[in-house]
Amino acid sequence: MIPLPFEVEHYTRSDGGATDSHGNLTTTWTPPLSGAGTPRKVAGWSFPGSAEPAVAGTDRRTLTGELLVDKTCPIRALDRVKLNDYPQGMYEVIGDPKDYTHSPFNGPLGHGFGYTLTLQKIDG
Repeated sequence: MIPLPFEVEHYTRSDGGATDSHGNLTTTWTPPLSGAGTPRKVAGWSFPGSAEPAVAGTDRRTLTGELLVDKTCPIRALDRVKLNDYPQGMYEVIGDPKDYTHSPFNGPLGHGFGYTLTLQKIDG
């Protein structure tokens, strides 16, 4: 079994219920983004770098990384995650998880480890 030594804060997204002044469904977060998230144990994360447009006068920066979770982790697309030991703050989960539960490297129990989730944050 792969250890889960790190902890992140998880915020689950839900759409619906209330509407804004234009009649659009509003997005809510459980728990609210202003407080602490639900703690989740993860194997780790990585950020290979950032992307900045080569346009003079812009300060936009996109950080994209991966979060390694076991197959019982409930974090899914459009949820948000705060990395507790990483200074860059809150990230959105982009797209469906990459599924490694049927890997040829399943280990002694015949079960794959879990998922890789894509995280993204855009500043500027």
